[in-house]
Amino acid sequence: MTKISIGRAIHLLVISFTLFAISTLVYSADEHTFSIDDPSVINLSKLVGQRIKLRPITFEKIDDSMGAIGLMLADQPRRWGDPEIVSPKKENDDKILVSHYRETVSRLGKTLTIVRQNGSPLKFRDWSEAASKTAEGDGESFRYAGRLPKSNFHQIDVHYEHDSPGSFFVSAGSGKIMYAHTGSDLVSISKNGQKLLVMNDGLNPPFGFIVSALAEDGHGVELACSCPANKKSRIIPFFKGWHINPYTGFDVVLLVKTDEQGTYEAIPVRFSKKNSEWHVYAPNPQRFVQLVSLSCWQ
Repeated sequence: MTKISIGRAIHLLVISFTLFAISTLVYSADEHTFSIDDPSVINLSKLVGQRIKLRPITFEKIDDSMGAIGLMLADQPRRWGDPEIVSPKKENDDKILVSHYRETVSRLGKTLTIVRQNGSPLKFRDWSEAASKTAEGDGESFRYAGRLPKSNFHQIDVHYEHDSPGSFFVSAGSGKIMYAHTGSDLVSISKNGQKLLVMNDGLNPPFGFIVSALAEDGHGVELACSCPANKKSRIIPFFKGWHINPYTGFDVVLLVKTDEQGTYEAIPVRFSKKNSEWHVYAPNPQRFVQLVSLSCWQ
């Protein structure tokens, strides 16, 4: 049996402990993955329905001199596949897009890494847990979906085993992280790439939406609209797209249940930002408020 001194044994023990600590740190870093519950993530879908702005907006009568109401009603609603709609990409696009943005994006096995100008790299790691006798299986897989059009934000899609997909939006500059349920909510980016709309589908009242500026810091919410939490009447929204001339904004047609017999009325609504102020227009503002009970703040 080989004999070693006490000093030599202590020295080897220190080396072994150091190597173990380093390997543990590396493993932990590789294992870390982001979720919508991470404190650094701004969950835009969760903000829908919350009163996070203080100044209420008074609804105004829409100018129909150019036939705006008829055009809004006739225009086709925007859906998945339209350029204005932010939706999860095909999973096989990941490899192509990672290669295209390889200066700041990389993938090693199950880990997708985003390099930020400010802050440490972000790691999104696929994981899966098999079902057991007491719990269902679960898991998440992350796919890189490129940059949001005309913006400085990466899009990372997350596919859940038991939920509709969502997307993280990471600023390439500040590293700010936002999230939205792109699989269930309607998420749309403005034509100039400066604003993001997140609107729920109205299937589970109350109906609501927010508009967030794609800013480098803060939640960026400029406009928040929602119905009262106790309002149970059905509202089905149809997003009709963005406009940038003469003002930035968007159009929505709300299909509102008006009586117990199941009668619905289609109400066109225009949202426009003029000189840093949001305005909301409807054909008959008083009737709109009575039927929809929608409140907006900025």
